Amino acid sequence: MWMKTVEGLQRVHAILRRQDDDYCDPLELRSDSALGVAGLTECARRGTVLIANSLGSGVLESGALLGYLPALSERLLGEPLKLPSVATGWLGEPAAFDDAWKRLDQC
Repeated sequence: MWMKTVEGLQRVHAILRRQDDDYCDPLELRSDSALGVAGLTECARRGTVLIANSLGSGVLESGALLGYLPALSERLLGEPLKLPSVATGWLGEPAAFDDAWKRLDQC
């Protein structure tokens, strides 16, 4: 991965993405996009650049998973979350549904 600067090409060792996955590489993901870096997915495959929030990591930001983050952290990392997540539950679980139903008038 190289970046064009006024002093010439500079090697890029690490990237922190600020775009949705779909828009990160117009060569492979969304050819109709003017955003992203052409060839980023190929560099990621080869391991020639470190992407701090790698392609596909956005799934962890999904609201559907928020209720499971504390347990995932304990199970995968063996420690609690550094920052607590927002109290969230999936209403498909009977206990979460009952709790939400009881507090419906508070919304």
